[in-house]
Amino acid sequence: MVQEKNNVFILENLYNVRHLGDIKTLNGEVTKKYKYIRGSAKGSLNDEEKAHFYNLGTRVIVDLRYTNEITKSPSPLRDYEDTKYYHVDMMGEFWQMREKGYADLSDLYIDLLDDSQAKIKEVFKIFINHKDEGIYFHCTAGKDRTGIIVMLMLSLINVPHQVIVDNYSESYEHNRHRPGYKFMKEEWIRFTWSKPEYIEKAIKHLNDKYGGSLKYLEHIGLTNEEINTLKASLLQ
Repeated sequence: MVQEKNNVFILENLYNVRHLGDIKTLNGEVTKKYKYIRGSAKGSLNDEEKAHFYNLGTRVIVDLRYTNEITKSPSPLRDYEDTKYYHVDMMGEFWQMREKGYADLSDLYIDLLDDSQAKIKEVFKIFINHKDEGIYFHCTAGKDRTGIIVMLMLSLINVPHQVIVDNYSESYEHNRHRPGYKFMKEEWIRFTWSKPEYIEKAIKHLNDKYGGSLKYLEHIGLTNEEINTLKASLLQ
């Protein structure tokens, strides 16, 4: 039996996997339990764990990584039973081109918001088209690309600012016991952090440049009906 602790799934070989349920909004609404599960792919699930997520209703996988990452670490639930798998390369190639120039991860997040709008729209279109099915969406560590999608979703339904920041920043604590972290090159360590100020800067950019999550989703081409469907899929 897979154990949970504060929305986190305790798994044998996969880290930072959490559901987005039971989160209260400023309007007094609550998010659906197990509808959306955010996660990682640097690891694997055993048969019991796969069955656990399937029994929770997970039927859709959205993989946000680029092809080389997928080759190294296949998506943990891909090809399990009748789950549907979607690949949306959210960063494209700009990570490899720009990462050495990033002062910190907030630069990446701002790039994602500005330069990956078509990809972000594609992700949300998948969510909307599968509004009644459980969705597991992930990148490699479940922190950066996944974190931006979560930030947009929680902001859209008016989750308190600090809750959004905390939801992002706990990723490092969940990931730090991953075996690969012990052997990481020095120049890459800074990209494992999930400091609150990183997502704070991204939220500020979202609000200052686009007027918040709702206006951003309109800007990237989602209709009012689609946005309302996305909101309804999140809330009880």
